[in-house]
Amino acid sequence: MKTDNHLLLVGTDATITKQIVHPNLQVSILIEEAVDREAYPDGCELYVVNFADIDACLKIAATIHTDQPIDGVLSINEAKVPLAARIVDLLEVFGNTSSSVEFVVDKTKMRALLNAHPHFTAVQHQVVQDPSELADVSRRLPFPMVSKPVVGTGSQGVGLLRTAADIADYVEYLAAAEYEGPLIVEEYVVGPEYSVEAISYQGHHVIIGVTEKRTTGPPHFIEMGHIFPAPLSETVYVELTSCVLALLSLLNPQFGVSHTELILTSSGPAIIETHLRPGGDRIPELIRLTTGVDIFNLTALSLIQGRLPFCDFSGSCVAATDHILLPEGKLASTNLHRKLRHYCEVSEYEFKLKPGDRVNRVVNSRTRHGHYIYCADTHENLNNLARELADSLNFEIINE
Repeated sequence: MKTDNHLLLVGTDATITKQIVHPNLQVSILIEEAVDREAYPDGCELYVVNFADIDACLKIAATIHTDQPIDGVLSINEAKVPLAARIVDLLEVFGNTSSSVEFVVDKTKMRALLNAHPHFTAVQHQVVQDPSELADVSRRLPFPMVSKPVVGTGSQGVGLLRTAADIADYVEYLAAAEYEGPLIVEEYVVGPEYSVEAISYQGHHVIIGVTEKRTTGPPHFIEMGHIFPAPLSETVYVELTSCVLALLSLLNPQFGVSHTELILTSSGPAIIETHLRPGGDRIPELIRLTTGVDIFNLTALSLIQGRLPFCDFSGSCVAATDHILLPEGKLASTNLHRKLRHYCEVSEYEFKLKPGDRVNRVVNSRTRHGHYIYCADTHENLNNLARELADSLNFEIINE
């Protein structure tokens, strides 16, 4: 086993870094000025950069590599994945290259790639450069259709257009979010939603598991909760995972965890998008609770050992995250803290508001008001617990 592996992390926060560090791994991190440097583990080399200045970031990475040769480059942060790929390209070191990442970042390139291969369910789509062009799309694509930014995550800018009458409201919604860029408009794909979590090393891909996703539904499909592992028949599990393995073989990621979102239609799985980083919304924590495997640590071990370590992802329980989405108004009171802390099945909770605070409208994943994570031994017991927890929580909201 090598003892001198050097990993460069791009924009990774302190909490995740603590899960990545290992005695046989030297870790350097590109961070922003505003980051709390004291929160990072001892022994990590921190380099303050301006991520908006790509050329400067590349020069700093090259200097680090000259002084202490880098063995691998990784980013867990969606926005920094393209920069990590540029560093891999420049230094010719191990990691995901721009040739893989470009399809993940740009939804139009991903959709074109998927539609060009018969293995995947084709999804009709059109691209517009500006929201003002949406009215023209209906001449080429039938209603209903889903519109979203070409580059974006977290349900930001997503809208269902059932008829032409919905376009004006959607354009107003985008204007309120100050979005003016290109949009990809796709046929409305209907069915239960899942994500497949996987890990890759040197083109070898292993499925971690399948997550079930719940959303608010139309028009904006904001994520409300996740269950891992998803309650699936063996047939559906194979359908979903084989589809994702085919995609990963096509994209050829070399290093790290991926998160691919799908809808199971009547004609089979349809890939919605994929990401070369772990799933958000605490999915890595659900994986850890159910399987005992820390996927961030597993990623580090793969670089250290030069292969994917064997892991049993079968798990002995099921876990879920439920997100808190409240109506607008003023929070008068809540029993959340008093109730949740008495449930041994609840491993984690966060609530961002206190009595007297303004409760803002939830418009995307980033504006949700909190979450809680809980576990059970079976899916049936998990569902029963979910109802019990939801029924026990009270939020008194005053209209302003």
